[in-house]
Amino acid sequence: MYMQDITLENRLTVHAYKHSETRRYLLLDDDADAWEDIDHGRYRRMRHSDAIEQVFPTGWLLELATEEDRACVREALRKAWDGDNGDGAAGAHILPSSPACGFRRLPQSHAG
Repeated sequence: MYMQDITLENRLTVHAYKHSETRRYLLLDDDADAWEDIDHGRYRRMRHSDAIEQVFPTGWLLELATEEDRACVREALRKAWDGDNGDGAAGAHILPSSPACGFRRLPQSHAG
């Protein structure tokens, strides 16, 4: 569900979407980069895969999600990992923000 627009201090607009079952928020800017509210109105960029993990917690995936839901989450995570998790859009590597979980994939070294 689309909930609201949030205007950050730098005038960037973040759009808040709420999942109807998990009741968790996904925050995306106009470039589809993910954000998190770290302390009641203080926001920072986050990895795309971390945003997915926060919206779709393991308990929901194991107990309530349909096979179609799980397939969609798997595809979204694959696209996030294949697309460098949005790190390039931020101009630097983004550190993990959500707690460690079963989906965690640490960045791979691109050194030759």
